[in-house]
Amino acid sequence: MPSLQKLYTDYKNDVEFIFLASDKVKNVNTYLKENNFSFNVYYSNYKLPQELKHTVIPTTFVLNKSGKIIVKETGAKDWNSEKTRKLLDKLLKE
Repeated sequence: MPSLQKLYTDYKNDVEFIFLASDKVKNVNTYLKENNFSFNVYYSNYKLPQELKHTVIPTTFVLNKSGKIIVKETGAKDWNSEKTRKLLDKLLKE
């Protein structure tokens, strides 16, 4: 999550970040506050589309402007990497 916070801080005005949680709201809010995360977290009250269903937490998706899934990664990753930043920069130019 810290790497996502760094990425969010730098790209929040250009990229739409949607963080979905399946945990209890109280637990998530406590976690966000304790770690000084500034992004909003949403909770789905409907079934996710088949393309976004997952069994591993965390699962992270990167979609292009058309909504096509470009990246689907499970488990913890360094999302603040040069590779991710280059990908986002490329997608922003499309």
